[in-house]
Amino acid sequence: MQESDTHLKRGYLLGLGCYFLWGMLPLYFKAMPDIGPVEIVAQRVGWSALFLAIIVLIRREASEILAMMGNRLVLLALTASALLIGLNWLTYVWAVANDHILAASLGYFLNPLFNVALGVLVLKEKLRPMQMLAIAIALAGVVLLAFSALDTLWVSVILAGS
Repeated sequence: MQESDTHLKRGYLLGLGCYFLWGMLPLYFKAMPDIGPVEIVAQRVGWSALFLAIIVLIRREASEILAMMGNRLVLLALTASALLIGLNWLTYVWAVANDHILAASLGYFLNPLFNVALGVLVLKEKLRPMQMLAIAIALAGVVLLAFSALDTLWVSVILAGS
């Protein structure tokens, strides 16, 4: 077996493992019914910041981080992305805690369609006929699911858009 085949198989296995763990995440949140979504997200932010700070210090990259923070445009972009990720996670944890797991799933199914729409509308990317067909089929599936979940569609849209 070639080394590239080994790397490819390892990549597939790691990807499947990540999706498995991500799929099990609602069980983790449901196991903590007394802890609210805001506290769960705050804990995640705090521990992630601590872990990241340790990595930055070990790699001796603090000066690079500080230099980026001096650039207002970079700081604005990082702040906007952090707020969107925070909104995404808070919405996801809230949805799981309030038994709207299917709405959360629909949101993450919608997300690639939002990305394609942004690519076409903002970046002026052109879609080939087979890509358009694939998107149309996916969109039809999303529309069917959305009509059966109109009361929680806002959860799906927030997750997809953030």
